[in-house]
Amino acid sequence: MRMKNLIFLSLLLFISPCLKAQEYLYDIGTNIGISSGYGDLNQSKLFYSPSLSSEIQLRYNYNYRWVLTGMALTEGLKGDTKDFDNVFPDNKQYSYDNRLWGIAFGGEFNFFNYGWGNDYRNLSRFTPFLGVGIGLGIVNAKENTPFAFSLPLSAGLKYKLTRRINLCMKVVFAKMLTDKADDIDDPYGIESSFLKNTDWYSSFSLGLSFEFGHRLRKCNNLD
Repeated sequence: MRMKNLIFLSLLLFISPCLKAQEYLYDIGTNIGISSGYGDLNQSKLFYSPSLSSEIQLRYNYNYRWVLTGMALTEGLKGDTKDFDNVFPDNKQYSYDNRLWGIAFGGEFNFFNYGWGNDYRNLSRFTPFLGVGIGLGIVNAKENTPFAFSLPLSAGLKYKLTRRINLCMKVVFAKMLTDKADDIDDPYGIESSFLKNTDWYSSFSLGLSFEFGHRLRKCNNLD
């Protein structure tokens, strides 16, 4: 019996460093905040007439720096000519209160080795990050329901509350490849292209996420 106990304790001491080295491959969470639209009506006011922004996001943690992302999102877009000095042809007046529903895929880069623990990997519970992606959405506009690709750029901060739970603060600016998201389609007769006369949206949000799916690192004791 003593021999069995000794073997058990030896195995426990041998395996414990490996157990502590477990990482999590996936991260799922939600962000909630405000969003705003930019286009022919609002050309420069940041977070003008804010609306509800929300997203559900799944991340694949490729390593401590690089992350692959996929998300479902909704962004509110609204505005009124009475809030601006813009003069449209024939002195037309516009207002809109639309919502974008979409999906997006991309990647994030963490500036620090983001993780939990204090060892040779120099992990940090806090990191700034940058993200880029491509999205596809539909806008429930009054005059039409345009589908549109988008090119979102994001920046933010991540912080680990616990080994599995993360806080995130994020700002997104996304170029939409359509001029119809604000119900104002080419009022000045300027033909749209990839680089001009298309709509944008921005969002600011706070989020909470949970990591799951163990990834076992190589145990140093096996070298």
